[in-house]
Amino acid sequence: MKDREYNQPYFLKIDVDGLEVKILNGAERTLPLCSVVMIEADKANLVERLSFMLSRGFELYDFAEPAYYDDAFWQCDLIFVNVAIYNRYFRRLEDGLDISKYVVFR
Repeated sequence: MKDREYNQPYFLKIDVDGLEVKILNGAERTLPLCSVVMIEADKANLVERLSFMLSRGFELYDFAEPAYYDDAFWQCDLIFVNVAIYNRYFRRLEDGLDISKYVVFR
């Protein structure tokens, strides 16, 4: 990874059943060094966690393992990429949406 100039640590995953933001607040020196951060979010705190990470220089890249209860969204893991890394290595949809590449998972 050194040849790609990724920051260290490369990946940080936090899943502590509701204390993610509290832990991230305590990681103020470590967080800027991370390239990718994954945190759990549920329907009650998704916006709070998204806002927190965006305000600290991260871009939402994807979400994983969405869970549903009674056919309604319940929780998922949010995957964030350090915005400097994101802008350098990930392609945005600047040329429009190619519908043939669009896939819905359920």
